This record gives sequence, structure tokens and C-alpha cells, in this order.
Amino acid sequence: MTNYTAKTERSHRVTQRDVAERAGVAISSVSYVLNKGPRSVSAKTRERVLQAIEELGYRPNEYAQRLIRHNWGVDAPPHVLGIILAGSRNLIARPYYSALIASMLDEAAAQEHEVRFIHPFDELKNPILFNGLINPEVISGIVLMHRPVHHEHELLRRVLDRIKNVICVDFNWPDLPSVLIDRYDVGCRVVEYLFNLGHREIGYIGFPDERLNGYRSVMQSHGVSIQEEFIRKVEFNSPTEGWQETRLLLSLPTPPTALFAASDEVAIGALRAARELGVRVPKELSVVGVDDIEMASYVSPPLTTLQIPKSEMAAFAVRTLINQINQPYSLPINLVFPVKLIERESAVQAPH
Repeated sequence: MTNYTAKTERSHRVTQRDVAERAGVAISSVSYVLNKGPRSVSAKTRERVLQAIEELGYRPNEYAQRLIRHNWGVDAPPHVLGIILAGSRNLIARPYYSALIASMLDEAAAQEHEVRFIHPFDELKNPILFNGLINPEVISGIVLMHRPVHHEHELLRRVLDRIKNVICVDFNWPDLPSVLIDRYDVGCRVVEYLFNLGHREIGYIGFPDERLNGYRSVMQSHGVSIQEEFIRKVEFNSPTEGWQETRLLLSLPTPPTALFAASDEVAIGALRAARELGVRVPKELSVVGVDDIEMASYVSPPLTTLQIPKSEMAAFAVRTLINQINQPYSLPINLVFPVKLIERESAVQAPH
């Protein structure tokens, strides 16, 4: 049996020959899998090659070098960035994250950097894609968006082993720079605002994160008993969830007079549910969202919300990452951006 551990320790690079020997296939089969042709291979062979790539940590170095020389005319790593989203590709469709990404692309272009790829973690589980993209000879730095869930932590560790310049957006991670908002403060500010309007029966619809903790904290600080049936925990902060959970809240014997929606998307779903049930917003139900997406000012009634400075956050993240690339010994920066209350027409004084 070939001693693969000894072989890879002696060599600086794992080669396609190493992968072929580990998989027990011809080198040509490895090439066909890596290049998706020109000949097809069986599903069983492909799976053995992918497993060997994963086990050996193979990186297509020669391909990366040719790509760099072709695109940049130099052998040094290019000024190229990547964007990784925790979770699935569905996150890109969310107005909040699509706005962040658009602003990142604008700032990268302004700084004469290219964004080579935008991929969710789910897709990077493919070892060929991972090895082809997460490569210091291909990209200089990565923007990591949205907190990885537990099963993605190992993949994040592998990313950090290869790419030293990483910045987190919308969450923080030990020893990495980050750009985010204080979700606990968001929760406190929304509920305090509704309290000042005289509301005491306040519902919450959203992901159970620090926003919910802020909700609980303010309710308790005012000596108001928390009605657990008023708290509706969801997974995605989507309009569909807002619509579904608002219908349930409004069907309670004593429904809330105000609703804290953890995102504008949830709030927009809530507005539809209230309209379908004949509940008047804001006269009978005040609704406050979070984000201030473009649609928030166009719904009926226009949505009161906490505005998140997405463009500023995205631009700062890209500039910080580029500065980290240029000055690799600089200390990590963790910046919490302030939010701003935008009062429109969806929240008023509580009915008496």
C-alpha cells in the first residue's frame, strides 16, 4: 500500500497522480472529472476521485497559475476578491443581502479590484469548486456574509486555513474583522418606540436572535409580562412567514395592538395578512420593521422601520479587506454601524 501521508508530507503539492493513486483510477479519469470532460466518467469513478481530492486537499495549482497569467499578465496573486454567503443561494434573493452585495461590487470596482465569485457555503462542499476558488493564488481576500450555522464551521475553518484575508459582514467571528449592526439594540429600540406610543401588547415575528432578546429586555424593564403566544419564531424572516404568523397572532382571543417584525419582508407579509383579515393598519395594529428596503416606502401604509446603512457597511467592509491585504499585519477592526428610525405611517398611538 502506498504511504500517502509520507508522500504528501515530502512534496509541496499534491498532484493529479496522487489523486489517481488514492482513488485507484487512471490519471486521465482525474483530469476528466476536474475539467468536466472531454470524456465522461461513471458516477462511481467520479465519487472516488472527489473523495480522494477531499482527503488529499488537492489544489489545481497549474490551472490557477495559467489563469492568473492569462488574466493579469503576472505571476503574483491578483487583486481579486470572493464573496461567500453562509447557507444557500436563496439568501442572494433577499433584498437586504442583494443590496449589500451590489454595494460591495460597486466599491470593489471603485478600488480597482475584481469580485471573482459569489457562492454560498452549500456549493463549496464540492471539493473541485472549493479547491478551484478557495486558493491564495486565485483570490486575495474573502467577504464572508451571514453567520455560518454549526455544520458549516468546519468548512469555514478550511477557508481560513487557505485564505488569510477575510472580513465578516453581518456577524462577528473570533480574530476576524467584522462589520455589523447591534441586533440587541435594534430589538430594544423598536420595542421602546412602541412603548412610547402607548402599546403594551406587542407581538414579535422573526428569527430568534438578539433582536428577540432586546424585545424581552425592554418588556421586562417596563414590568410588562411577556406573553409567549405573542412571540412567533421563524427561520428565514420572509414575507410568507410574516403573513402566516400574523394571521395566527390576529386570531388570538386578545391579539397584540403592535407588531415588531424582525425584517421589512416580515412586515410586508404582516400588512397583507392584516388586510385580508380586515384589521386596519395602523389604527388597529401598528407595524414596525427593520432594514428600510426600497419596497418599505411603497407599501400601504408606508412602513415605519429601522434603517440599516447597507451601502456604508458594504463599502467599509471592502475597503477594510483591501487594506488588510495591503497591510497584512494590521489589527482586526470590528465596527458596529448605527441604525436610524424612519417614521412613516404604519405605527401610531395605541388605541384606548
